[in-house]
Amino acid sequence: MCRMIGSIRTLKQHLFTLKSNPCAYRPKRCPQCGHGGLWGHGMYQRKGDRSLVSENRSVLIPIPRFRCPYCNTTCSRLPGCLSPRRWYPWDAQAIALFLVLRGNQLALIRKLVVASGDTIRRWRAWLAERTETFEFHLRSAFSHLGRYGQGEAFWTATLTTLGLFDAMATVCHQGVSVP
Repeated sequence: MCRMIGSIRTLKQHLFTLKSNPCAYRPKRCPQCGHGGLWGHGMYQRKGDRSLVSENRSVLIPIPRFRCPYCNTTCSRLPGCLSPRRWYPWDAQAIALFLVLRGNQLALIRKLVVASGDTIRRWRAWLAERTETFEFHLRSAFSHLGRYGQGEAFWTATLTTLGLFDAMATVCHQGVSVP
């Protein structure tokens, strides 16, 4: 199941969608057992990202939850404006990864992104660990990425042409867990 709804790109759009069309978040099938017909199961509050320029830095953001009547598991889906399991916006992650791939010093990247060195190294390891899977799915969806080599050349091209948000939304909609 895709944990992100890529079409919801801003916090304002998320809050509007929750009020006007909350069913947009309801998964078609349970990620655990595959049955349909999930029920609304309240909401939980998630903090916004840590970016200094973000509009949702210290705001508690409501995230809808759903429960499967067959296996009793719960799940949720995030708006695309929030990275799953991360406190930084997609753009900050993309800039950090791009600069790492281009061989920039970690001290410079830390200043630009306002993230710790450990966090940036973790993002790089996350990308390296999943590169083969991500490359396969992204090349399948975007044929122009087939012109680029593997690894750093591929990711440099992907980050400059698509951006990390669109790349991860595409991979997510093809059934790959992000992150």
